[in-house]
Amino acid sequence: MRNRILVISALIGAGILVSALAYAGCSSCGAGGGAKAAQSAEKGVINTACPVLGEPVAADTKYTADYKGKTVGFCCESCKSKFEAEPEKYSANLNK
Repeated sequence: MRNRILVISALIGAGILVSALAYAGCSSCGAGGGAKAAQSAEKGVINTACPVLGEPVAADTKYTADYKGKTVGFCCESCKSKFEAEPEKYSANLNK
């Protein structure tokens, strides 16, 4: 019985951790709030949300890539790398 309780507690804890990480997205990488995203157009990027994760793109993002002559902004380096590897997979998200 005690082992069952420990296993259940561990699973609940793991679930909470995964949920927290999913909610955080790329915030630790520099993704900002809505005000920063609204300003990203001023920097010249064509999007206000990351095409990979959907996180807001900070106005001062250093994570950008050129796509069909336009500058696309990302919330973090990982998303930029994923986009550059498969731009067609994520390009549809630029219009959302």
